[in-house]
Amino acid sequence: MKYLKKYDIFKESVELEGLELTQKQLDDFKTRLKPGIDAIYKDTKDEKLIQTKEIALLGQDEEKRNPFAVKWSAVAKLKYDVAKLTDLIASTKNDITRSKLLLNDLTKDVRKLEDLKISNNVTTLNNKIKELAKKSAEVEKSEIDFNEFIEKKKKETDEGIKNSVNKEQK
Repeated sequence: MKYLKKYDIFKESVELEGLELTQKQLDDFKTRLKPGIDAIYKDTKDEKLIQTKEIALLGQDEEKRNPFAVKWSAVAKLKYDVAKLTDLIASTKNDITRSKLLLNDLTKDVRKLEDLKISNNVTTLNNKIKELAKKSAEVEKSEIDFNEFIEKKKKETDEGIKNSVNKEQK
């Protein structure tokens, strides 16, 4: 019976250590990693440099990385992709406007060629807008999933710590 009690104490200790590790990871994510990831994606335009900075922040060994930071990094990447698509759409819209102005100055034959280009630009723009809507929905879902994940882990951690404290008091 005394071995069973020692095993239960050992098991509770291991569970508490796991909960404490999760809490430390969550705190580190909130104070250091999330702001760092946000800054990388905000301030850096070169994708290879983004990768390099992310490795420097999160560590080389992917298995040892903070799981909260890994998930947030994926959300930040989606946001980055959406911003790039938004810029591309704005650029394409400007191209269409310039093409339309140029079209007014050209002859009928050249106008036919430009009409084709504008049609292609409009098709491209429509495709990019659809892609933007899809990516935006993914970003929104990812952020919701991430926030739910954080809340779940926080609740599990709090309950685990509370249960451990209650068991120790008994």
